[in-house]
Amino acid sequence: MRHLKIVFTLMIVVVLSSVGVFAVEQITTPIIEQAQFEAENAALFEVFPALESSDDLTPEEGLDLEGTTITQVIEIDGKGYIYTAQFQGFQSQIKYMIGVDLEGTITGYQTLEQGDTPGYGAKIADPLFSNQFAGEALSSVGAGEFDGIAGATITTGGFTGSIQKLADFHDATFAGGGGGGEETDPREEITSEGASFTDVTGDYDISGTPITKVEMVNDDEAVIYHVTFEGWQPDASYIIAFDLETHDVLGFRVIEHNETTGIGSLIAEDDFMAQFDGLAHNDALNGNIDSVSGATAPVTLSGLRDSLNEVTLFHQTYFGGGESDEEKLERLIGETFPSENSELREDVTADYPANESILNIFDIYNDDAERIGVVYYAEVLGNSYGDVADIKLLLVVEEGSIMSDVILFDDNETPSIFELNNLLNYHIAHYLTFLAPDEAALSAAYPDAVSFDSVYGDYPYSADILNVFEAKDESDNVLGYVYYAVASGFGGDITFTWGVDNAGITKQLSIVSHGESWNNAYPYSEDPVAGIFPNTSWLDQFEETDLSSINVGDIDDVAGVSTTTGGMKEAFAYIIEYHETNVGGAN
Repeated sequence: MRHLKIVFTLMIVVVLSSVGVFAVEQITTPIIEQAQFEAENAALFEVFPALESSDDLTPEEGLDLEGTTITQVIEIDGKGYIYTAQFQGFQSQIKYMIGVDLEGTITGYQTLEQGDTPGYGAKIADPLFSNQFAGEALSSVGAGEFDGIAGATITTGGFTGSIQKLADFHDATFAGGGGGGEETDPREEITSEGASFTDVTGDYDISGTPITKVEMVNDDEAVIYHVTFEGWQPDASYIIAFDLETHDVLGFRVIEHNETTGIGSLIAEDDFMAQFDGLAHNDALNGNIDSVSGATAPVTLSGLRDSLNEVTLFHQTYFGGGESDEEKLERLIGETFPSENSELREDVTADYPANESILNIFDIYNDDAERIGVVYYAEVLGNSYGDVADIKLLLVVEEGSIMSDVILFDDNETPSIFELNNLLNYHIAHYLTFLAPDEAALSAAYPDAVSFDSVYGDYPYSADILNVFEAKDESDNVLGYVYYAVASGFGGDITFTWGVDNAGITKQLSIVSHGESWNNAYPYSEDPVAGIFPNTSWLDQFEETDLSSINVGDIDDVAGVSTTTGGMKEAFAYIIEYHETNVGGAN
């Protein structure tokens, strides 16, 4: 019985509480609604100071507000318009009111309701935010030309999207106060005025693409793609038109976005969109468009470029356009070697060991049938649009160098450094023709030898060393080595040969080519014959001596020819280190 009494008592308490809450709600709700009504009524006069009590404030009916955040439009006869709109902020729905005169100038702005984070999104109700709009053109504010709220990216983005749609609606419906002006069709802006558009979406498979609609322009002049992508905020959209003859871009218009004001929102600026007019098909494919500034812009641009790449590939699949890989290869080689005679180009791939990354190896010749370089056409592992993928590139080697350039088929790709190293190692091991001096220059460096064989391929390549030779006697025994190397002089490169025997004792040092002047190199220039470079006795310091005992730092640069002697000393020091680490150290 006691339990029944407790249950009965609780039921009475619950019923009485519910009745109490209902009674309070019946009393307070009309009060709250009346307060909101009065606040909004007062806001009308705040956002439109020219408003008079006698003006008709009946909201307009029959307007198509779909696709906007507008909840109410009041047209004040002969004066202007008052809009009420609502959008999602970070934590709440935010409601605002804005007045616009007949010239399209904002007369005032006020936030009516908001429940966003204090100190952040809630600042949308502060006078510092509200007061910036009066006197500004609605079209400019709609384009994002206003100060956002620091630290409230989502709230600012929501307002940006809302005011842009409001400005577009106003322009389309009232033509800046003209009373019924017609909206300019953005499709006509990027194609031609009066063009006809046919929805052909059903003819194509757009699944898995960012494309939402495909339209033909004047039957077969151009095609327009309606595209959505995700930038800093989701649900951004644009239209882009491709010419069906050239397959280049005719134009581009951002239709909707919620990007951060003054940063990602700049994609909707005329200056940004204008770069698409006449944009080459391959530039669209590779995302070769200008960036916009700001911390969040890279995210916006990345989303836009990714979608642009997919749309261009879609267009290429169904309508053609762009270069084939073969055409692009031909163009890139021609741009890299302007003096090439393409008729003399030779595919020498079959002359060298197969490599899974190398598609072709080309010898490049000029009109005089002189080889001027070699091009490796390769497909290697890399990074493409943020994803790991096989990418194509050209490794360019001009005659006499180890590597001149790496040319990517797509600027937005990055090859693996390990893959590039593998290509270079292949070139050094299998292709590189090491330079060699005349036999006389080799004999001058090692007079005791009767033959010389290049063994550079057995050792690490260095741009400072042109070749390494084994110096042999009549029985083909190795006596030592001759280095054919290059140093930097005052008059240009100095090439020389330098011998060293198996015991590490240097032989002779012979200058092969130079452009040096030695006349002022006292005291080495006193002898009119032996004092002139390359016969100067200064070079004797590097002959008939233990290689390991030569301390290049103790040998002075010669006054008057310090550039020459300094460059030679650097080359000698490098050869000493190379010999002791590689060639001599291998014996």
